[in-house]
Amino acid sequence: MQARGFRARLTDIRLNQLELLAARESVSRVATVSAPADQVLMVFPKAGEGTHYWAERRLSLGDLVVISAAARSLWRTTGPTHWGAILLPTQMLSDCLHTMFGEQGHMPPPGLTLWRPRWPAFWALMKLHRAVVRYTVRQPEAPIETEAAHGLEQELLSAMVELLTDMSAKRD
Repeated sequence: MQARGFRARLTDIRLNQLELLAARESVSRVATVSAPADQVLMVFPKAGEGTHYWAERRLSLGDLVVISAAARSLWRTTGPTHWGAILLPTQMLSDCLHTMFGEQGHMPPPGLTLWRPRWPAFWALMKLHRAVVRYTVRQPEAPIETEAAHGLEQELLSAMVELLTDMSAKRD
């Protein structure tokens, strides 16, 4: 019997202020993950294969992990997995929430929180994330105009704000 080695494909896309990540991993692994103190990290499974555990809580397709305020968490996967992530400045998210919702726009609490957003809003974010990743993988050296990158950031930010303003979506 031949042991299978770890294989992964990581796509890292940096726009003006947002960073998008997409990955496929071939085997189980454990990692300690944190976001920088001035950043918010959102991570989500992108396929039904494999299993994700954050702080020993199992995630399903459609779940969203939000890490903020330099919190650290254990992330364990079993089997082959496919996931996506978005890293953005805390101030950018806060400003957008305040602009769109005024006093009702609250930041996610510091630390790790799990969310189960309504499917149409979550699907819109995943679809946009997937389109950006596919374009970048197909044309990795193609430049993105500043205005286009800004517009894309605004669309992604709007989709993230919609997910985070639905307090019924919070899991823990």
